[in-house]
This record gives sequence, C-alpha cells and structure tokens, in this order.
Amino acid sequence: MSDRVLSTVTAKETITRMQQIISGPLAIKFRGDWPQTHQTLKQAQEALEQLRANSQQINQNIMTAGGN
Repeated sequence: MSDRVLSTVTAKETITRMQQIISGPLAIKFRGDWPQTHQTLKQAQEALEQLRANSQQINQNIMTAGGN
C-alpha cells in the first residue's frame, strides 16, 4: 500500500489565499483592535449575566409576593 498523498491545484490556491488573508492588512488591524473588542465583549457578557440574575430575582420576588 502506498503512503503517497497528492494535493490539488485548488487546495494549493486555497492555502495561498488563506495565508494572504491571515497576514493581510485586515488581519493586522483585527489583531490590533482585538484587546478593546475583547474587553467590550466581556463587559457585554457580564451585563447579560447581571440581567439574567436580576430577572431571576424579580421573578422570585413576584412568586413570593403572590404566595407561590
């Protein structure tokens, strides 16, 4: 049995294109913007968690006040 592996022209072109994207200006900009974007996303996640906890507490208070 042969262990020979071949690659297609499409695969080679795709790899080249992917390398250009990864090392391109937009990728460089993204890496520069990422720390602030990450911080903003973490804050949004924390705000959503607080909203979840608050709505759970409000629901519990309503149920308690209603005798349930």
